[in-house]
Amino acid sequence: MKAIGNEALLCPTSDHKNGQGELVVGRVRDQVFTITIKTTLKDDPILTRKMLIVRINTTAEQIAGNLF
Repeated sequence: MKAIGNEALLCPTSDHKNGQGELVVGRVRDQVFTITIKTTLKDDPILTRKMLIVRINTTAEQIAGNLF
């Protein structure tokens, strides 16, 4: 993920029974943060994979900005 702290990685998570989600692990200076966003519906019409990525990117930017 570009421009989010010193480094940040986006990883998709999925549980075939309980839906899908996204995980971010990042670092700003000497602080490490993790964020998880999940939906419990496998084929959620509102929180699609694309929307989960948009929301977790926005959240990661805000957290990295606050830690910086």
